[in-house]
Amino acid sequence: EDVLFVQTENSIYKGKFVFDSRPPKIKKLGAERFHIAQSFFGLNIELKEPLFNNLAYRMMDFRVPQDEYTQFVYILPFTKNRGLVELTRFGKEILEINKAEVMLKEYIKNNFGAFKIIENERGVIPMDPVLPKQDKKRNWISIGTRAGNVKPSTGYAFKNMYNQASFICESESFQSKKSVRKRRFNFYDQLLLIILTKWPSKGRPIFERLFKVQSTTFVLDILDEKSKPFQEFKMFFKLQIGVF
Repeated sequence: EDVLFVQTENSIYKGKFVFDSRPPKIKKLGAERFHIAQSFFGLNIELKEPLFNNLAYRMMDFRVPQDEYTQFVYILPFTKNRGLVELTRFGKEILEINKAEVMLKEYIKNNFGAFKIIENERGVIPMDPVLPKQDKKRNWISIGTRAGNVKPSTGYAFKNMYNQASFICESESFQSKKSVRKRRFNFYDQLLLIILTKWPSKGRPIFERLFKVQSTTFVLDILDEKSKPFQEFKMFFKLQIGVF
């Protein structure tokens, strides 16, 4: 029987399966490659006034300084006066926490007034079309970012992670299904990464135009890679076709 052992500083664990969610090593974001990072800093806050719309999230609000990158605020409300407000950057340079905090506090004050900070969070997500190497052992299963579940062009990952977890739970062998991406989606991701690497400030007008000319349903479908080729063809002609 193939038993695996995992050694920590204090203990040794053994089992038939290991589910590995360790973040992959983020490669140095050199100028020679078309890959960037999604870095973010967020505040979990409580507003003095109940001004959040607790029935909707704000996906990409570009009303913040771009600093020659693509930067936006994401808002996930929990109640009318509690929520997570996060500043996100697409770019090779990682957000500086001190500057990000000042910018985020100014955004919150201008849009929602007085607030109290409950806690903060920070992180970096790789945006790279090259998938992490997978372990060849049948019973050593990579999950999450380590399994390549992050969409390279946007950092969008939740649905891929959910689908993989569902498959593992439903499979008697717990063996993760290997996802095979359609080539055109990999091409779209690489195309956008080239643009965001060479001309970082063009991200804002591209995303703003996308949400203006396409429905939210379509945007989510293309993030899930469920859209049809003719829909994607029409989308590109409504975007800044010259840039692409």
